[in-house]
Amino acid sequence: MNTLPYQLIAFDMDDTLLNSNRTISPQNIHWIHKLRTQGVQIVLCSGRPTVSLLRTAKELLGENPGEYCISFNGGAISQVHNGQEISRLPLPSEPGMEILKIARNLGILLQAYEGDSFYVEKDDPRVHAYQKSINIGYEVLTDLSPIIQQGSLKLLMNGPREALLRAQEQLLPLANQGKVTMAFSKPEYLEFVHPQINKGTGLKLLCEHLGIPVGRTIGVGDSYNDRELILQAGLGVAVANAQNEIKEIADLVLESTNNQAIVQEIALKVFNLS
Repeated sequence: MNTLPYQLIAFDMDDTLLNSNRTISPQNIHWIHKLRTQGVQIVLCSGRPTVSLLRTAKELLGENPGEYCISFNGGAISQVHNGQEISRLPLPSEPGMEILKIARNLGILLQAYEGDSFYVEKDDPRVHAYQKSINIGYEVLTDLSPIIQQGSLKLLMNGPREALLRAQEQLLPLANQGKVTMAFSKPEYLEFVHPQINKGTGLKLLCEHLGIPVGRTIGVGDSYNDRELILQAGLGVAVANAQNEIKEIADLVLESTNNQAIVQEIALKVFNLS
C-alpha cells in the first residue's frame, strides 16, 4: 500500500517549474528525481503545445512507459515515451470563428495549432518571441479559418494587455454561455480551449486513467490558467511569484519563486524528505 501523503505532482511550466531562462534548474531536477525514487509521479501540466512539452518531459522523466504530460491547458493528455494521446478535445469551430473575428477586428495576433506547428495570419515580432520561448515551428497563412474549423486544440491571442482586456470583455458572453474556456496564461497571452477543458479537468482525467485518487495529488502553478488545477488537486500550491488571485485560492503558498528551489521546498514541507 502506498503510504505517501500524495502520489502525483502536476507542475505548471512557465513561471513555475521553468526559471527565467526557461530551463529547469539542476537543484529542482535533483529533487524531482528524489521524489520519483519515493514513488511520486511527476506530470508536466501546461498550456504549451504537446510537441514542446514532450521534449522537456522526455529529458526530465525519460522514455519509459507510464509517464504522462498534460498539454494545451488540458486539451490533450499524452504518453511521454511515444507521444500517443489518451485524451484529446479540440475547441469547437463555432466559438473559434468568433474568436478569430474579434481578433481581426481588434488587430490582435491569433495563433492556432495543428500537429507540430502553430499558425498565424501575419508575421510579427510577437510571433518570433513566442516561437523562441517554446521552440516549435510556425507558418503564416492568409486565413486561419480552415485550421480552426477542423479543430485547433487551443487558440491564443498574443498582444498588448490593453487590447487583450478588450477582447476578453467582448468574448465574456461566449465564456458565460459555456461555449469556451478563456484564461490568461501571461499578461500578453489570452488562451481559449474547449469549454469542458482546463488544467483541472486534465488532472482529473489523468488520475482516472492511472487509478489515482485526485485527492492524493498536488497541483503547482502561478497564473490564471492554473486556477482549476490548484482547486482540483488535493493540495493546491502557488509559487511565491504567483498572481495574487492564485495565492488566495492555494492551500500552500511557497516561499520560493520559480527562480529558486520550489521542488525542494515541496519535498521538505509536504513529504518531510531531507
